[in-house]
Amino acid sequence: MVQRIKLEIQGQRYVWEDPQEYPVRLTGGFTHPRVILSQIALQPLQTLDFEDLQRRVNQGRVRLEESGLFYGLQLHLIASRQFENRYTLVIQAQEGFRQRYMADALWASWGLNNVKGRGDQFFLTVGYNRTDIQYIYHFLPGSPWSTTLQAGYAGALPWEDYFGITHGLGQLNYRVTPDSSLSFGWAAWHPLQRNTLLLDDRQELFLTGQFHSTPQEADQFRYGLSLQAFTENLAQNPQELYGRSEANLQCWIPLGPFVQKSRVSLLHSQEVLDPYLKKSLIDGYLRSGFLQAQGTSHDFVSYNGDLALPMKLEKFNLYPFVYGDLTYLYDSHWQEALGAGIHMYFEAPVFVDVQLYGGSNLRGEWTLQFHVDFGQPY
Repeated sequence: MVQRIKLEIQGQRYVWEDPQEYPVRLTGGFTHPRVILSQIALQPLQTLDFEDLQRRVNQGRVRLEESGLFYGLQLHLIASRQFENRYTLVIQAQEGFRQRYMADALWASWGLNNVKGRGDQFFLTVGYNRTDIQYIYHFLPGSPWSTTLQAGYAGALPWEDYFGITHGLGQLNYRVTPDSSLSFGWAAWHPLQRNTLLLDDRQELFLTGQFHSTPQEADQFRYGLSLQAFTENLAQNPQELYGRSEANLQCWIPLGPFVQKSRVSLLHSQEVLDPYLKKSLIDGYLRSGFLQAQGTSHDFVSYNGDLALPMKLEKFNLYPFVYGDLTYLYDSHWQEALGAGIHMYFEAPVFVDVQLYGGSNLRGEWTLQFHVDFGQPY
């Protein structure tokens, strides 16, 4: 049994003994204790066997480490001296680096994580062909309920023959468990002029379910699954309640010194996929070459695979990798991408992530990509 949970955040100490009453943030404290407790699938007076209890403690440690919000995390169990099979969970953490910086060749982003110690997030992106602002707000600190608001603009590159598109999103999120969530929302796109990618206004309602496994150690096998359902374009078909569905399955598999990452994606649509949606799909799933898709697509399938060799060096982690992508649109032939790259990652406190990769398809069309992120946990 979990007798109590003790927290120490930047020297501020809390004790959680009543599962119905969370600790109140102390004067002078920053992160609300509920932000940490929301990542631990445990509460006081919960009865578990010791193996299950230890497993949940280890998973909670991995979640907190991967959140990037804290330094010096320590989680351990202390057995009661008075009662058999009763334990106190002790969690110690230091406030982490909350700034987030990301950049590409044509845009840059700045973000702030754990806003006001509530677990909220803010991001702003500005660039030649992209402008976005996003805020994720929790109704209570660390609450399972949150909302996501986003608005922005996507423009064309110099060699592309279309005009800009504005977009907006409103989304209500519910965290069912620390590893699963549901979201319901509305999204809209509007072309600034008649556009070869988006000919008319587009509006959708969507429902998303997500689940990912959390291992007891960060380098163990894990997987994630997401399912989404979208309405028809409400701007044209306001009575239709179903339009398309998407499914994504991802796996991370240790293979001796290597790590193999796989993603399988499926999409089925009742309506013809417009060019804007086609381009969005391929931008996310084909890393080399260019898609040739014409006609009336209803279905999309893709596979993305990476084989990396993680190397932990003195000051950073290095991941040389090779990759292969395979995509298929109903009206097109199979299209492929093969390539290789190097991924360098510097851990806390700055979380610098550098990726350089390039490749080609069998038609000889090649691309070279370079990305730098600052402050974002990998």
